[in-house]
Amino acid sequence: MWNEGSLTQGDSMGSLSFVVTSKEGYAAAAPLFEVLGSARRSDSELILLTAADCSADAEILSSRGIRAVEVPGASLFDLRSRIPMACRKDWVFLVEDHAMLDRRAIDAAYRLIEQRPELDLIAVVGKNLTSVTAWGWANFIQTFAFHWAPLPDRPGSSLATNVIVRRSKLGNRALAAGQWEFSLIPGIYKTGRVGFSNEVSVDHIKHVDLVSAFALNFHNGRACAGVVGGNGRSVGSSVRSVRRAWRSYRRRQDQMRAKIAMRSQELPAGLGWRLRIIGMAHLLGTVAGSCFGGGKSIQILD
Repeated sequence: MWNEGSLTQGDSMGSLSFVVTSKEGYAAAAPLFEVLGSARRSDSELILLTAADCSADAEILSSRGIRAVEVPGASLFDLRSRIPMACRKDWVFLVEDHAMLDRRAIDAAYRLIEQRPELDLIAVVGKNLTSVTAWGWANFIQTFAFHWAPLPDRPGSSLATNVIVRRSKLGNRALAAGQWEFSLIPGIYKTGRVGFSNEVSVDHIKHVDLVSAFALNFHNGRACAGVVGGNGRSVGSSVRSVRRAWRSYRRRQDQMRAKIAMRSQELPAGLGWRLRIIGMAHLLGTVAGSCFGGGKSIQILD
């Protein structure tokens, strides 16, 4: 844990590359960049990693000091694989375009970097302040159950989609698709030089209903299983992957039930059966990805 102390003007701080991933381009990330632009320090940089063509937004990007890195047709895995090549500051603060930060979270991140110079990674935690329908909560819990602020202590893992990591730990080359999510960030986390603060949090905004929540989690499961499995699938390896997926589903359902029981007063009625439906969607996607690859899910995943 760390002391929230205040910093005085002139204290040295690690410089930050704020990176926003967005398949759709600047419009989807504009509200987030408004906050980042107002709260960042002078030695930081703003980067938009996108699969879209940003030529129509070139003027506004320039005026707001945002550098767009365009990777046409890229998946989110592909975009995150470019982070080591795109960033030039001491630290990388990665955020999804559908997550929202406030100034307090950014200031807390700077303070933690200053007060804990030994850290290599800061785990970002999540809140659900906007997507507060019953299905919105179910979708949030499916992803953030173990990173749902406030937490009594640092989580057992780090999200790879919203995270702060020391730039020198990333190397200087583009990564393989999936390496950021399934190898690099988990590997850095395991070193133990990890910090967290409940103030360093994002509001994860996803407006969903039954159909869109089911589809989102199916594609997430299939895309991840497809990227992890690569192209070399045999019947035997697929069967083993399906068994692992089933065991993981059962274990996660048990863990989530225990987790949400402790904060049930904050949650809508009917969350349990909604989580089972969303969890089953993810399981079906994982099975499909294990047996047939990621297919279009890798590109659809948002």
